[in-house]
Amino acid sequence: MTPLESVMQRSTLRLLAGALLIVSASVIALWDYTSQQIEQWQLTALNQEECQPCEGEDSQGALPETPEFMDETLDVKRGDNFTSVLYRAEISKDQTLSLIQALKTIFNPRDLRTDHKLFITYRPPSAKSAAKDLVRLVIKLSLEKDVVVEQDEAGLYQARLDKKELIHEYRHAEGTIESSLYVDAIKQGAHPKIIHNMIQAFSYDVDFQRSFQAGDGYCLLFDFHKNAESLEEEPGDLIYACLTLHGEKIHIYRHTTKGGVAQYFNEKGEAVKKGLLRTPVDGARISSVFGRRRHPVLGFTKMHKGVDFAAPRGTPVMAAGAGKIVRIGRFSSYGNYIRVKHNTKYSTAYAHLCRYAKGLKVGSSVRQGQVIGYVGCTGRATGNHLHYELLANGKQINPKHIKMMPAAKLKGTELQRFMANKALSEKLLETLRDPLAQKTEVLAQKVTPANESSEKTA
Repeated sequence: MTPLESVMQRSTLRLLAGALLIVSASVIALWDYTSQQIEQWQLTALNQEECQPCEGEDSQGALPETPEFMDETLDVKRGDNFTSVLYRAEISKDQTLSLIQALKTIFNPRDLRTDHKLFITYRPPSAKSAAKDLVRLVIKLSLEKDVVVEQDEAGLYQARLDKKELIHEYRHAEGTIESSLYVDAIKQGAHPKIIHNMIQAFSYDVDFQRSFQAGDGYCLLFDFHKNAESLEEEPGDLIYACLTLHGEKIHIYRHTTKGGVAQYFNEKGEAVKKGLLRTPVDGARISSVFGRRRHPVLGFTKMHKGVDFAAPRGTPVMAAGAGKIVRIGRFSSYGNYIRVKHNTKYSTAYAHLCRYAKGLKVGSSVRQGQVIGYVGCTGRATGNHLHYELLANGKQINPKHIKMMPAAKLKGTELQRFMANKALSEKLLETLRDPLAQKTEVLAQKVTPANESSEKTA
């Protein structure tokens, strides 16, 4: 074979090998494509089979229309009434009016508050009705009471009042004040409402900004109410409280007089309520006392004729005592200002308020502890605080130097009732401190009569 023939033979072999590779690759690709197509056809056929209308369905594949109920919780915002609340929930005007008419037999719609919880049940819009169909409304008035409005068989609304069974229990919290009374009492299980009641009751005798020191103690006895169904709970009343200040104990006891008025008294039966509160703002600190000081705005020393309480903007300000408002409005460097006259001698003033409580005007009567305004920074002020003044015969005096006597003292049979109630509170506190002793005492009471009965029988 000549060299030329050898070269041509090798070229022919290479061409045949290349062609064979191309044919093999084409066959493999065609097989893979055909397999994928077969799988896709099978999947499509399966989906079409699953989507076929079942017996009882229409040609569109939809199930017959059935009523479906939905629940929703509604928020009551400031300034709301029932109409506005239900309007936001997209309830028709006609149903809203009908519901309110039925509701009036049980509950005055005007008494709706932001702390009320509202729950509705309705049929959602459908092909038959483009609007929601309200079938039930529940107003949670308290832990114990619910107002329920429901549609009857005729589609008319009927209202009723549901009362829940409550579990009543007593609790206590006590300890040493390490950081603050509020923080430490919360850690021991006290509720903020109970602590607030305690501060209010003691505020006639205790300066909560300066009276405490390391090692002082507290003790609280209070009750709680729990819903037996939902297990929701809420605090009741402060029954007893004790503060240990500089080694001296101050006790207060809750007692309801025959007139039905609940008050706090010391261990002698003297009312703790005084003529004026020492602290008209809860949780505030004294930032400036009565006396001469360098004015933070004017820059020179002058007489500061009041007490400043530093607190966040919007903190409620309470009337230090019962009386009538003799001035309310903007007043020079005081900014927003209120003056309350308590008797022929004493008045109190409250300055730099950001706003006033609603409904107040000159001549309005206010009770002790009533919120009359809110801490602000109006007038000549460098920060949010309350400027508080005590005036005697129109002249500012130092509130620290005024000591008010107890408003009342129990006597006779009322004092005896108080002493009996006081003993029960103390016994209850000891029981909570040592529940094992309580169980032992109860068992003894149960066992003793049985033993006596056995002896008599013998």
